[in-house]
Amino acid sequence: AKEAQQMRDKVNTWAVTQVELSERQKARAVRNSKAREIARCMRIGQLERQLHTARSFADLAQADRVYADAKFEEVNDLKTQLAKKTDMLEQVTEALEQALRDKRLAEEATEFCRRTSDVTKKMMVQDEAKQGTEEREKILAE
Repeated sequence: AKEAQQMRDKVNTWAVTQVELSERQKARAVRNSKAREIARCMRIGQLERQLHTARSFADLAQADRVYADAKFEEVNDLKTQLAKKTDMLEQVTEALEQALRDKRLAEEATEFCRRTSDVTKKMMVQDEAKQGTEEREKILAE
C-alpha cells in the first residue's frame, strides 16, 4: 500500500510537472509568436515608408528610379520572408495546439490518478471492516 501510494504520488507529481511544462511552453510560444509578429510589422512598415520616399524622388532623376527599384525588390524579398514567417507562425500555432492537447491529457492523467487513489482508499476501508468482522466472528465462534 505504501509503495502504491508512493507510485501514485510519483505519477501525480509527474502529471503536475507535465501540466506546468505544457503551460510554460504555451506561454513561451505565444510570447515568441507575438514578438516575431511585432518585429515583422515594424520592418514592413519601415520598408513601405522607404519605398514611398524612393518613388517620390523617382520623377527627378534616373538614379532615384534605380534606388526605388532596389527598394521594390527588397519589399518583394520581404513578402517572401513574410510568407515564410506566416508558415512558421502556422507551425507555432500547431505546436501551441499540441501543447494544449498535451496539457489536457496531463490533466486527465492527474484526474485518473486522483480517482484511482480514492477507489483504493475505499477498498482499503472495506477490507479493514471485513477483517474486523471476520475477527469478531472468530471470537464469537470460540
